[in-house]
Amino acid sequence: MTIMDSTLGVAGPSPYKSRRDWLNAFGVIEILMGGAFLLFAIVILWAAGATMPSNAISPPARMVGTALLYGLLAAVFVAGGIGSMLCKNWARIVMLAVSSLWLGFGLMVALILAFIVPAITQQRHGNFPAEGQHAMMVIIFTLVAALGVLLPAIFLFFYSRKSVRATCLAQDAAQFSTPEGGGIAASGLPVPLVILGVWQALGVLSLLTSSMRADPVFGVVLRGMAAFLVVLARAVLDGYAAWAIFRQQLIG
Repeated sequence: MTIMDSTLGVAGPSPYKSRRDWLNAFGVIEILMGGAFLLFAIVILWAAGATMPSNAISPPARMVGTALLYGLLAAVFVAGGIGSMLCKNWARIVMLAVSSLWLGFGLMVALILAFIVPAITQQRHGNFPAEGQHAMMVIIFTLVAALGVLLPAIFLFFYSRKSVRATCLAQDAAQFSTPEGGGIAASGLPVPLVILGVWQALGVLSLLTSSMRADPVFGVVLRGMAAFLVVLARAVLDGYAAWAIFRQQLIG
């Protein structure tokens, strides 16, 4: 009689320890973060509605676009959290892509705060005391380092561990196992392609939610309909590239 392995829930010994409890914990954190993003989206939409004139037809497009972005992040984190709690390998791949992009943005912001913003602040003359400026920069940099660098680095480290991957694959194999005891092999997009595809998809969203009234092209600032058409064309190209990448086509 075959004894099911207690660590991964599949037949046979496994060299890796089950990370089901940790996957549950990270899943709860992701769901809470998704709830926070959803709250931000609701607050932004409420603020847009409260500040728009009474004779306006709709809230400002930029605020609606920002709320849409937060709503998308909420959906991604909630879905990733639920999938993580269910030990789904697709959720592990999604969180690898999200945490990689998250860490990249956080590092860029941290570098800007560390090297560019202090130089700009020193050149500006205002009534704000230098000690207050320094304290404010330290607080902002600490928050960015903690939320934009340390937190995504923890997510990336956890979801890239071999034991986490083995736990998720074992769960998938147990769910789709055949009566003979076999399982369906986990196949799909490589993680780097997922990250690249998500990056291209975010490019579409950022273009469509940004202001289309002006757009610089090769040193020339286009305005009006010309700027709108250029931004729309770039969004279409980014969208096609993301679609082709997810289909593993070289043209993407």
